[in-house]
Amino acid sequence: MGGAVGGILGGVLTEYLSWRWILLINVPVGVAIVAAAVPLLAESRVRLGGGGLDVLGTILVTSGISLVAFGTVQSETYGWAAWQTLAPLATGTVALGAFLLWERRLTGRGRTPLVPLHLLRSRQVAGGTLVMLITGAAYIAMWYFMSLHMQVDLGYTPVQTGLAFIPHTLTMMASSRLSARLMPRFGRRTLVAAGSLIGAAGFAWQAVMAGDYVTGVLLPGLVMCFGGSLAFTPAALAGTSGAGPGEAGLLSGLLNTSRQVGGSLGLAALATVAAAVHGAPAAGYSRAFIVGTALLLLSAIVAMAILPASGPPPAERYATGAGGSPNQVRRASLSPSGSGRPVAAQAT
Repeated sequence: MGGAVGGILGGVLTEYLSWRWILLINVPVGVAIVAAAVPLLAESRVRLGGGGLDVLGTILVTSGISLVAFGTVQSETYGWAAWQTLAPLATGTVALGAFLLWERRLTGRGRTPLVPLHLLRSRQVAGGTLVMLITGAAYIAMWYFMSLHMQVDLGYTPVQTGLAFIPHTLTMMASSRLSARLMPRFGRRTLVAAGSLIGAAGFAWQAVMAGDYVTGVLLPGLVMCFGGSLAFTPAALAGTSGAGPGEAGLLSGLLNTSRQVGGSLGLAALATVAAAVHGAPAAGYSRAFIVGTALLLLSAIVAMAILPASGPPPAERYATGAGGSPNQVRRASLSPSGSGRPVAAQAT
């Protein structure tokens, strides 16, 4: 529901105030959350294994991702061979390489790295993280280009665009519940692959860019959202399975970060792809959805190749009763609705 409310609120702010308020509104919201957290949340302290926070690692990975995204966007203006593009891409790549070396060095010294690299040796964690990265690249860009299609091609106002996304949000909620019920029967790997393939079919349909709401937004969007939520829930559970008591929060953060990083890089890349197509804007949007289709096909391949075929999780984990209701599965899921959808993209 947060995704639906965010889309409508973003449309209202853009239409009646300014698109800048989509960013400014986060300041009072953040202040209110901090003010509420102090009296409502219980304090907890965890003694780190050694060395405190990994400040240098944080700086390196943030700088690297930002520079790679910036270089990708620069290619739209200067081309891929220009120094304005190659310099940030090369610098960002070096920063990410330095981050990996630094994390390994901290681990070797017995200190606490930002991302313990040994966790990625697990096929569950590596597969879940890769799926989140790839699907995040496709789905966060999806909201952006669908918003542009409605406002540029169909003539919708920002408020109408936000309202038009309500069926998509409801579909993701229903699909997430269905995914939790299907996992005991089919297993995580099968559902991740099936959801990615269904999403790819929706992206291919959306690439037609029909000139009406029903066939150009609603129906292909429902297919995309159904497939996305069907895949996200088991991918999230796969990525956090087998975590020790001190690692569950870390792996959950890793999955969320992977989705957001994939979304940032994917949006930058697909926006560049769309801008490179001359002619009507819809032609560029179509090209972006075609690339999104390829990304989801890749997600299905990754799921089948990396996630272990260990069979469905034990049925008792999903039975009602102590510690095993489907609600637990849904709470663990990382639906592409909510914070995964950039409000600014819906209301620009």
